[in-house]
Amino acid sequence: MKNNDILEKRIYLSILYDFYGPLLKDEYKEIFELYVMEDYGISEIAKLKDKSRQAVFETIKRVSVKLEKYEEKLCLYKRFEEEKQVIRDIKSRIQNVFREDSDNDSLKSLDEDVSVEQCIELINELTREKKDIKNALDDIISELEQIIDDEG
Repeated sequence: MKNNDILEKRIYLSILYDFYGPLLKDEYKEIFELYVMEDYGISEIAKLKDKSRQAVFETIKRVSVKLEKYEEKLCLYKRFEEEKQVIRDIKSRIQNVFREDSDNDSLKSLDEDVSVEQCIELINELTREKKDIKNALDDIISELEQIIDDEG
């Protein structure tokens, strides 16, 4: 694995940890945080936690797999990225409406009402999408409760 790939993997795992870290055992969290967030080496963690290097390596591997499985089942990160993209698209569309208005000053006063209407429609669209996201989050909570019950 190239250094860039390793760095991207660590960044991805740290993002997944932000979403799913609370679902992990405290001991797993401590070791994973030292490795991914604090950039400790496996030997350093083993010495600090009084564990074998193999045990630390296995814990990190186990946590990485768990985080990826949580994401595979719940898709919180994927949905978060999709929501960010929707917001970026709407912002861009609103900016384009205002840019179009400001590019043609003679039409600006005539088109002000249209721009406002377009903005209102974009905001309504975002509201509809937010309701979909809320429904999706309710589904995620149910799935999380099921996973916790299965592991418990």
